[in-house]
Amino acid sequence: MNSLVTFSAVLAVCLSLIQPIASTPQRLILARILFDGKPILETTTSDNGHPDADEVWNYLKSVKFKPTDEFKKLKIDAAAKEALLSKKENNGDQHEIIIEISYGGKATPRNLRLIRVPSDKQGREWTLDPLDVDSEFNLRTISRRLASKLNKPQAIKPWKSRKR
Repeated sequence: MNSLVTFSAVLAVCLSLIQPIASTPQRLILARILFDGKPILETTTSDNGHPDADEVWNYLKSVKFKPTDEFKKLKIDAAAKEALLSKKENNGDQHEIIIEISYGGKATPRNLRLIRVPSDKQGREWTLDPLDVDSEFNLRTISRRLASKLNKPQAIKPWKSRKR
């Protein structure tokens, strides 16, 4: 009887060691900036799937974007520390600017300031102006599914006093 108890205890310990360790589920998040319908900046990040759309939108304040071939066509000075994308140019040309982030929403700003940061190993070297991210918070669109999962559905960001 004593050997049966010992065997059962050893078996239980062995089974607990070979069971897979529960891993935290990862949610892949794609963020893109489109200019006239073409992606010019892209990045990916991930989280555990718990942050709501408002929290995911705020990722845009810290993620670094990699320029695409379409970005190079914009002919932004290679030494420029920042760049301003504008919906309306001085010559009258109209453009469409779209910010989109999976699980966080989509916005169409009139202007978007890009800030160059030191390039990382993946070639990501641009960030968004946090004031622009905040300005678009209240104007962005999200799906009904994402809206139903907001932690604070009435949350709004105070408007920043920045001339556009």
